[in-house]
Formats: sequence, C-alpha cells, structure tokens
Amino acid sequence: MELRYAGAPLRLPATARSRSLLAYLIVHRERSHPRERLADLFWPDRPRARSLRSLSTALWRVRRTLPPGGDYILADPHTVQFNPRSDYWLDVEAFEQGVQDAKSRAQDAEGMESCLLCLATCIELYRGDFLEGFYDDWCLEERYRLEGMYLGALERLMVLHEALDQPREALRYGDRLLACDPLREDVHRAVIRLQVRLGNRAEAVRQARWCRAVLWSELGAEPAPETVALCDRLLGPVWRRESSEPDLPRRKRAPTDLLSGILDHPPFVGRQDVWKSLLACWERAAGGEGCLAFIGGEAGIGKSRLVGELSEWVRQRGGWTAQAGCYEYERALPHGPLADLLRALLASTGLEPLEALPPWQVGELARLAPGRIPHPAPVTDASLPVGHRQAHLFDALVLFLVDLAERNPLLLVLEDLHWAHDSTLAWLHYLARRLPHTPILVLATYRREEIDVHHPLRGLILRLEQEGVAARLELPRLSREALSVWMAGAEDGLVERVYLQTEGNPFFTLETLRALFETGRIGLVNGRWVETGMPGAFPIPTSVCQVVRERLDRLSPPARRVAEVAAVVGRAFDLEVLEQAWGRGKEVALEALDELLRRRLIREEGDPAGRDYAFDHHLVREVIYRELHHRRRQRLHRRVGEAMERLCAEQPEVAAELAYHFEHAQEAEKALFWLVRAGEQARRGYAYRAALRYFRRAIALMDRERADELAARALSGLAIAHWDAIGEEGMQWEWLERALEIWKTIGDRRGIAETCYALAYRHADFERARKLVRQGLDAVEGVDGLGRLVSYGYGMLARFYEHEGDFHHARLWAERQLELSQRLGDESGLAYAHHRLGSLLLRAGGPMEEAATHEREAVHRVKVMGWTDLAAGAHSILGNCLLALGRTGLAEAEGRASLRISTASDIPWRRCWALHLLAEVAILRGRWEEGLRIIRQAEEAESRRPAYYQEVVLLRTRGWLAARRGDLDEARALMERALEISRRFYPRFVADLEMRLVAIDLDRGEVEAAYRRLTRVRGQIEEMGTSYLLAFADRLEGRLAACRGDLAAADRSFAASLHRFQALDQALEAARTRLVWGRVLLPRQEDRARRLLQAALKTFEAAEADPEAEEVRRLLSLPRP
Repeated sequence: MELRYAGAPLRLPATARSRSLLAYLIVHRERSHPRERLADLFWPDRPRARSLRSLSTALWRVRRTLPPGGDYILADPHTVQFNPRSDYWLDVEAFEQGVQDAKSRAQDAEGMESCLLCLATCIELYRGDFLEGFYDDWCLEERYRLEGMYLGALERLMVLHEALDQPREALRYGDRLLACDPLREDVHRAVIRLQVRLGNRAEAVRQARWCRAVLWSELGAEPAPETVALCDRLLGPVWRRESSEPDLPRRKRAPTDLLSGILDHPPFVGRQDVWKSLLACWERAAGGEGCLAFIGGEAGIGKSRLVGELSEWVRQRGGWTAQAGCYEYERALPHGPLADLLRALLASTGLEPLEALPPWQVGELARLAPGRIPHPAPVTDASLPVGHRQAHLFDALVLFLVDLAERNPLLLVLEDLHWAHDSTLAWLHYLARRLPHTPILVLATYRREEIDVHHPLRGLILRLEQEGVAARLELPRLSREALSVWMAGAEDGLVERVYLQTEGNPFFTLETLRALFETGRIGLVNGRWVETGMPGAFPIPTSVCQVVRERLDRLSPPARRVAEVAAVVGRAFDLEVLEQAWGRGKEVALEALDELLRRRLIREEGDPAGRDYAFDHHLVREVIYRELHHRRRQRLHRRVGEAMERLCAEQPEVAAELAYHFEHAQEAEKALFWLVRAGEQARRGYAYRAALRYFRRAIALMDRERADELAARALSGLAIAHWDAIGEEGMQWEWLERALEIWKTIGDRRGIAETCYALAYRHADFERARKLVRQGLDAVEGVDGLGRLVSYGYGMLARFYEHEGDFHHARLWAERQLELSQRLGDESGLAYAHHRLGSLLLRAGGPMEEAATHEREAVHRVKVMGWTDLAAGAHSILGNCLLALGRTGLAEAEGRASLRISTASDIPWRRCWALHLLAEVAILRGRWEEGLRIIRQAEEAESRRPAYYQEVVLLRTRGWLAARRGDLDEARALMERALEISRRFYPRFVADLEMRLVAIDLDRGEVEAAYRRLTRVRGQIEEMGTSYLLAFADRLEGRLAACRGDLAAADRSFAASLHRFQALDQALEAARTRLVWGRVLLPRQEDRARRLLQAALKTFEAAEADPEAEEVRRLLSLPRP
C-alpha cells in the first residue's frame, strides 16, 4: 500500500486496521457505509460500543494521513464514505480499466498491437498481491479477484505473442505467470514449446522436470497425459531421468519493501527442524490424532513467531485457529485465556455452533464470555458440591471444542503458560486427556527460565509426557547461517558482530537492527547493507535492556510518558484507560501512540478480550516498567486504578487488575475491596487456588479487629477457598467462626447460612455438624430469594444422617429437598436429591427397585445438565442397585459408564467407586485375579477427599474376596482393619463389619466366638432398625442355630431373613439365604431343601454368580439318601 501526494510519499496510518479501513473505503468508494457495518467488519470480536469507538479512532488516523483540505472522507454520525468526486488516481482502478479496454480492442482485428500495449501497461501497474500482508476477509476476496485478472492478462499476452511469432516475449510472460501459479500445466507446456522453439533444449528439460516435481510435491499427482506426450515428443526420454541438479525453486516475487521485510516481517529462518515436527503434529491432528505440544525457550527466542507462522499456515489451508495468552500472574483473570480462546473461535464461527448445544452447556460457556453469548441463567449453582463445579465448566468448553473439531480440524495456541493460573493448567490437563482421538492440536509456549522445580507447569509437562499425550520442543538460538539469511546483503563482518553481541536471540537481534536503522548507522542501498560511518566504528548494545533503553531515549517526551503509563497498565491496554490515566486528552494521546506504533514498540491488538493495543514484546514493557522510579510507579498505579474504576468497574474480569493496581499504589482499602471481589469471582468460576491467593492477599491488608461486611466476606471467602482448593490440611476454622460472628452482628442471613454450612464440614461429630446446618437453615428458611440455600441445607442434613447410619431421618430430609427443589424449579437440586435418595436407600439395603428408580432419574437429569461428577456417581450407585437386584450385565455397563466419565473428567474418587463396582462384578463371577487387580487400581486412585471412607469399603471388599477364595485368616485381618477405621470415623459400618466377622468365625468353625460377637452387635442393629442388617443378622442366627442343632430356631431365622431381603428387593442376598437354608435342610427335609436350592440357582444363573451357582449345582447333584 502506497500513498503519494504532489509526487512525494505520504506516511501511512500507524495501524494495520486503519490501513485496511482506508483501503476498503477507497476500493468501495461508490457507496456510503453504515458505521455499524464497518465496526462489525473490522472489529467483529468486540462489543458494539467498543467497536464503534475503535472505528472513530481509526478514522482519526486516516484523516491525519490524507492531505489537508482535500475533503477525501465524507462522514456523518451514521455513515462513512471515501469521496469519489475528490481529486485522486488509483492504481487498482487504472488496472481494471486497462484490462477492460484491452478486451474491447481485442474484438477489432486491427487493434492487436493496441491490445498488446494496453495489456503490457496494465501488468506493470500490478506490482504484487493486493494489500500484501493483510488478511481481512474483504481483502482476500479482492486480492483473489485482482490476481485472477492479472493472471488472465499474462496468459493473454503469452498467447498473443506466441501467435505473432514472438517467442521471447511470450516466454517472458509465461515465466511471470508460473512465478505466480506454478501449478498451471497448460502454461508449463507452452513454456516447454517456446524453449524448444528458441533452441534452449536444456532449459526445456529443466522446465519439464520442474513441472513434474511441483505437481508431485503440491498435489501428489503426475503430469497429465497431454503434458507427458508433449515432453516425450519434444524432449525424448531424457526429461524423465532424475537430474543431478536441484529442482527449480518455486519462484516468488521479491518483497516490495526490503526494509519492512527486515524489521517488520523478518524472514522465518533457523527453525526447519521444529517446523517439520509441528507440521507432523498438525497432520496427525487433522487425521484425528490430536496432541499437545509444549514449546519452551528463553524470552525473545521466537516462540510467538513460530506459533504465529503455524497458525497462518493452518488458516490458509482452511483450518480453524484460536490464540490466547496468559499475563502477569498476580493480576490475570483466572480463566482469562479460556475466555479468550472461546471469544476467538466465536469471532470466526459466529454463534451458530451454540444453537445445537444443551442449555447447561451454553450457560457454562456464557460464564467465560458473558458479553458474547446470550443465555438463560446458568444451570450450575453454588449448591453443587465443590468438586463438581469446575469439572462442569471444563466439560462445557472441552465438549464445545471437540464438536467444532469434528466439523473442521482445530489449532489452539496458549502463550506464556508460565504465567497461567492453576485453573488454566487444570483445564489444559483436562483437555489433554481427550486429545488422542480428537482432531485438535494444542500449542503451549512458556519461558524456560520461569519454571523452576516447584512450578506447577513443570509437573504438568512431566506428567503429560509420561501419559503419552504431550510432547516438548525446545527452541534454540539462531545460528550464524540463519542470521546471514536474515541479513541478506550484509557483509560477513557485520553479520558476525551482530551475532556475537546478540548470541542468536531473535528478539535481541531484531531490536538491535531496528536501533541501527533508526539511528542511521546502517542503510539499504540497492539491497545492500551500507554502514554510514567507518566500518566497525559504531557500538552494538550488549543486552536486550540496553537496546530497548536506547530506543526509548529517542522517543519524544509525550511518547515516552505514554509508554510509561501503558507499561503500568499492562502488556495489553485500552485507549480510554490510557487517556484518562495520563490526563492529557485524546488527541495528544493518539499522537503519542502513533509514534510508538511507528517505532514498533507497540502494536494494534487483535486479541479476543478486545484491548486496543499491546506492547510488541513482553521485554519492552518490562524494561520500561523497571526503569520507572518507585514513587512515580506508585502514583501511576493509582491513576490507572482510578481510571479503570470509572470506566469498567462493572466488568467482572477487571476486579483482579484493579486489586493489583491499588495494591501497588498502596491504597489498602480499595485493594482490599477489589481483592475480595476478585476472590469471589474466581471461586464462582471454580478457580479455587486463584481465589485462595486473592483472599490471602486481602487478609494481609486487613486489620485483625475489623468487623464489617468486607471483613466477613474476606474471612469466610478465605476459609471456603482453602477448603475448596486444599481441603482440611492447614485449615483454620477460626476464620469461619470470626466471619459468623460478624454476619450475625450485621444480620446478613445469606452469610450466616453459608458460613454455618461451611463450618459443618469441620466436625466428624455428625450431631454437632447437624446443629450448625440447622442454625444456617434458621437464618434463611422463609426468606425470599434464598430457597436454594434452604434446599442445600436439607441435602446436607440428609447427607450427615446417612453417614451416621440414621437412614430414616436421612430419607426425610432428602425428600424435603426433593419437594422444595420441585417447587423452585431447581434442576441441580432435583438431580442431587434423587441421587441422595438412591444412595441412602442403597446403603440402607433397599428397597432396591426404588433406589434404582431414583438413580435413573438422577442419571437422566445430570445428562441434560452436563453435570459429569454427579453423572459418574449416579451411574455407579445405579450399578450397585442393579447388582443387588441380580442384573449383573446391566450393573457392569453402569460401572463402565461411571469409569469412562470419571476418567475423562479426571475425578479420582468417582473413578475409585466405579472400579470398586467392577471389582464386585468380577468377584461375583468368580474371576478372583481380575477382581483383585481392579481393587488395587481403585486403591491407587488419588482423591482430594479424606480416604477413610474409601479405605473401609475397599478393605471390606478385599476381605470378601479372600473369604470367597478360602483364605479366612486374610479375610479376618482385612475386616478387622476396616472395623478399626470405622469405629473412629464411620460408625454406621461397624455393625455390618461385625456381622461379616461373625460369618468368617462360622466358616472357621469358631461357633462360640461367632455367638458372642453376634450377641454383642444384635442390640445395636435393632436400635438402628435397618432392615438389611436385621436380615443379615437373621441369616447368621439361623446358621448358629443349625450349628447347635436347633432346627426350628434356624428355620424361623432363615424365614425372617428371606422375608426381609425379598421386601428390600435384595435378590442376590435372598438367594444366598436360600442357599444356606437349603444346605442346612438337605439332609433332613430334602424336597423342601431342593425347592430352596433350585430357586437360588435360578437367581445365581441370571446374575452370572458362577461360583455360587456351581455350589448349588453340586448340592443338587448329591445322591438322595
């Protein structure tokens, strides 16, 4: 793009968007353009108000570029137009007009010479691709149209000159045509004919070989039959032989601006090996084998350039790309990079991909991009258990990406991952598990020197490498040879000096070259680098900081001041914030920014978050920031914070930034306010560790005696975030107790309830925990708008009663939660209540059909909601219900569904329960080794929750397995360990384990020991009133009575056990009672015993309980007495 006035060149607008806008207005000059349409066209990823402001700024730059007084831009509040009646000349217009004139003259047989002259003039106007380096959609369309006209003119010139017997002229135009489009076989054939005609047989052979090579490398195809026939006829077989010479390179037009090619768009050199690796990764991803590649290297090594080149390469081939960056740790929005990725994709695809998504998923995505996605209220709310919420959000985004990738392969780029929050790293780990079978390539860059052995990114990289789902690439510095390609035309001595000083760091090299050209120490003359002084006389800076400092020293005072304010704002910044923080007015700010843009210190930003500008490199901003005096830095932080408060305080994503600025301004009160808000927002976004850091910083600023709402929010937020992120370790419950005192003092009912609920988790004493929950319920029951908190409280009471073994009261509270959730229309409450009812009925022993019905309802609801954590749990509980009902195949299917969901969603404790269910299925079928192997996998499954509950259940199952295998000593030892833990933490398991030990005693023949143990535990069971345990006890009493010879008592006990198990739908346990009863009766009442055994056999066979079925068959096969 070039502008000239009165023969002299004009300076172009400073930003690419402004230049593209000017070109668009000139090319489409015949009509006026609504401002809203222009704003949407050039800033599609920004809200309407921001895009209109960006349009006004771009028009300001355009007007400053054009000659004064020319009335070139016609604008009013609604439309903009380039004035078609102004005095101008446009090469595109002249080119198009010339092509049309040539067509009209070609109709006249006498106008051949005139046509040739007209076409020759036209193609000289075409000096390269239309707006080369611009990639706006409108620009690409215009570029392809004009290129087509240019290629058509070249072809017409070649054909006409060949027809006029002017082979040299025809050849010249044929070569130019192939330089633009080397895949034109018809032109290759024409050039071969012309070379032969001119007697250049060797050149014709080289041309034929190049034609074959380029077709094979680009299309994987051989030349067409007519091409082969022509070459064989004119050249013979020699053209088919492999040449010792390299194939002719694909010809490219030289860059129109050599200096721009050196400083703005330096050649991509020295990265051949890593480039091949990335292309291979992309090819695999496009074929459905996605992966994650970590790209590491020092600051300035060229990581951004590398991923940018691949992104452009993918875009040109029709792939979808999205890019996001992480910013300085302490002020970045926890899920900011994920939000940026989502916005970038929606800017490319529009909202159409969201239309087919379920409401829960749209709601979760709207949490990330609230201004971009219209949505109903999100389904997920605070009543969901902690571990579920982040997985819910992660699932929504990952499933959206997978859906997009199924339509078109996807490249995602995350830059500067060393600054990423834990939540971003957790999501990346979550996504990585889905990549091997998904057409997605993820590139993640990081500074190698920023991640020490304790950095979470280092651990993530090692873990993903071990899992085989990620690769690591390290970028080396550029070699001397690569630098010589970059500095093509420079003397070897100059290249050597630059290399020795910069040591091949690309950013340092670029900044050094910019400094040398800016100061006039080096110039370009006919493509050669010329030192203006004595060769070797000028100094080269010895560090990146020094070279940046020298470039800053050449700025005007206003530009330097603006750069300092911008450095305090951050890597990316908005014009409005900068203008208000500086306080010198928009016009002066824009002029200073123009200077920074032209000096290439900043660039116009195109990030999805919608910032107007960004520093060209992190190091530029860091040097400027470090050079500021600490008092000026403090003063600027305060002014930036105040400007952001005025402009965007209601935007949730700026809370962390405001907290950062006021902290560094030493404005403690404002910093405290924004830190608390940032912590609350991070927790709502499930970024628990980020929330914990914000609340810790808030507490550090707060007076210990403070007792207002902000103090209560900070204290309760700190405690809850600590529990969410870490658990009980290091928890200081006095934070919550102090917060509760404050909430009571100020009368905040929501605060009282939430704090009481959180405090309830402190107590292993379930009675004290229930009292706290009731205290919270007293504060919110009957209060409008707090119904979900009431429902959550009911669910907590049900849970605590269930853990205590009081299933009657647990069921009452779960049913109350179900009823209230139905009235409120609370889908998450309904799903949780159904799951709670199914779970407690399973643990109470039944009725199993009712338990299964509740869990099926929970499975259905969570599937609609996308609640993966609860889905895994519901499938697992449903599987256990089906197992008790004797439907083993269906139970196994539910277990595998639970395992699949919990593994994909990385929920270790749910995975543990799924494996436990599958182990019980294997043991039931008699596959002892498989069952033991699965149990060991379950024991290895990590969990953030206290492991005692899982340990008890797994020990009990291992004991059952040992007993089934006949190893009664091991079975007793395992059950005793489980009993010891249960007495300390889970009393409801005690009676169950005691009775299992009674069964082991009986199997060992220790009747008296069994009797004493059962007598001791029977009273506890009757007090608990649990039908399942009573049925189990009845069966054991029947066995004891039989051992003592009291068959009447045994008969009564077995009958009671069978009746109870049948009432509970416990098909397998009922069959086991029949088996034991039949075994006792077989020597005495054979017919009755056989009826019992045949009924048991039917159940065992249907349940695939092979060892027990085999035992029944053995008994039935015994000869009659």
